[in-house]
Amino acid sequence: MAIIGRVNNPETVIAAYGIGDKLINIIFIVVDSLGTGIITLIGQNLGANLIKRVDEIAKKSLQMVTLITLLEAALVFTSRIWLFRLFIPGRADIINEGIHLLAIFTLGIPFFGLIGAIMALFRGSGHNIQPMIVDLVRLWGFRIPLAYFLGIQFGSTGIWWGMTLSNIISALIALYFYFQGGWGKKVIHEFRDSIQTSVSPFIPEEG
Repeated sequence: MAIIGRVNNPETVIAAYGIGDKLINIIFIVVDSLGTGIITLIGQNLGANLIKRVDEIAKKSLQMVTLITLLEAALVFTSRIWLFRLFIPGRADIINEGIHLLAIFTLGIPFFGLIGAIMALFRGSGHNIQPMIVDLVRLWGFRIPLAYFLGIQFGSTGIWWGMTLSNIISALIALYFYFQGGWGKKVIHEFRDSIQTSVSPFIPEEG
């Protein structure tokens, strides 16, 4: 919001972003739900040492999430005008800015879906470092600096492109981690009963 507040028409841009963000979050709910399913499947099959099935689940999951987010992005893009007119009729300035926002940001939605799917693979196998790195880099390494500097140069258009590029670049980093293959090695070890019986220090009273 602080970055958006620096543009020439901050009230219009903030209003458009508020509505657009709610619409985009509907898509992200689907991505999060799919990610939860992927985590469960990867964890269960890795725990059972079904490595071939894990590889198959990973490939099909990435394909499915990419396809679904592509369809969602296409749906939002084609209906963006109607969606904004539904939320705030009579404000042509906010509608136009919102249409502009969704036209740019929808380009990065499939990449965000890809990030979510790949990070779910890592979380399902017990790896949390890679998801942390990708999230930190996406938001603090790319999104804020890109939105700030592009916003100074190109106004709200630069901010929307900064947000979109942060998803695209971070998806490439996530793919790098994926092809390294570390997600296929579980870090959750088999349970071993290490509880040892101990003699109670208390002496029971007689009688």
